[in-house]
Amino acid sequence: MKQNHTKDIEKLLTPQCEFHASDNLVNKVMGAAAREVQPAKTGSPGFRWKTVFASAAAVAAMVALFFVVKPEGTPAYAAEKLFARAAEYFTAVDGYVVHFDVRTTGHEQFSYTNPAKGFVGHTMTVASDGRWKLDKGERIAEFDGNNIHVWFPEEEWGWKLDADQTGTIFPFDNLLDLGGLMRWLEQYVAASQGADCRKVEDDETVGLILKVPAQGDYGNDYMKLSSVGDSDTRQTYVFSKKEGRLLSAKIEAKVFGFSRTILRAKSIDYDAAVSESTFALPVNVEWLDDTKETIARRATELPVTEFVGIGPEEAVDKLFKALKEWDEPMLKVILRIYPLSRLEAGGFKGCTLLKKGDAFQSGTYGGVFVPCEILLATGRKIKTKLALRNDNPWRVWEVDGGI
Repeated sequence: MKQNHTKDIEKLLTPQCEFHASDNLVNKVMGAAAREVQPAKTGSPGFRWKTVFASAAAVAAMVALFFVVKPEGTPAYAAEKLFARAAEYFTAVDGYVVHFDVRTTGHEQFSYTNPAKGFVGHTMTVASDGRWKLDKGERIAEFDGNNIHVWFPEEEWGWKLDADQTGTIFPFDNLLDLGGLMRWLEQYVAASQGADCRKVEDDETVGLILKVPAQGDYGNDYMKLSSVGDSDTRQTYVFSKKEGRLLSAKIEAKVFGFSRTILRAKSIDYDAAVSESTFALPVNVEWLDDTKETIARRATELPVTEFVGIGPEEAVDKLFKALKEWDEPMLKVILRIYPLSRLEAGGFKGCTLLKKGDAFQSGTYGGVFVPCEILLATGRKIKTKLALRNDNPWRVWEVDGGI
């Protein structure tokens, strides 16, 4: 395939005429969004982008009038020599540490992004023996060679998972194999509807520039802009030709006409000496065993059939009946990933479901959302959207977020 040679990657990627909203304007809009958009501390954040940006729509339209689409490049090619160099290099490194920033919150799942938020620092440490750790402050994940543990240091609880459940840190599980990252990016583009990829290079580097539209169904836009996959993104990755190493990475999301960086690599320290203390698990954490063996055993001990063959709305009714009566066997089924002691302390024991809406789907999320208004035992009312899914081997409805 014909190669596209250039000594100035940035020049090729930059349009000849493009109108940029001032940093002051963008920051004002995003500041207003940050005050309005307050996700729950769960795996499924909530959004009100349509409401938040209604007043900014006119400005966004003006920006769009001056936006010039960047010229299309040649498709990326399978750089077999670069792959070989990367594979050879990464079999010899002692380990590496990647520091990067993501617009998110410290507590939410690793895939969650929010263009209205400030940057949260992440550190990914990968040892030569395959152990790794991803730390974003309020949520940490670690593979100690046997199991993956994910925990919340401030709340002192977390999950124990099987070694192959790296999806819990998606999309950062791709940082576990930097040597194969370029090949994965090409496969990612091929599998993403409407995606475009082009390659540019100079004497020392190869750059991949990806344009990937949001991949979900947004008839209900609740999850729009909540992750990289739920955003229209422009992704830029630069690799060294000599060793196949990733040198830089940046992901920008399109937010009502604005381009907003939502992820950026700050530094990549190759051949890093990884201390053994890096992988020392905390001793003061309450671990929920969520390994496949334990889940399968509980499926024979708990009333899982109560949540099979029904709709999500009926599952929610059964959930709140169990919360009202504090039926622990039932709760351990549908609230499998939650520590009941924490929910009891938070006022969910004896709580009442005041209102319930119809289930809906949004974005790339594999389950459904059910709007709920709840009266806690403390007397406080809360509104939330419970995230439920039943894509497990037993087709059991489980709450995946919203509490």
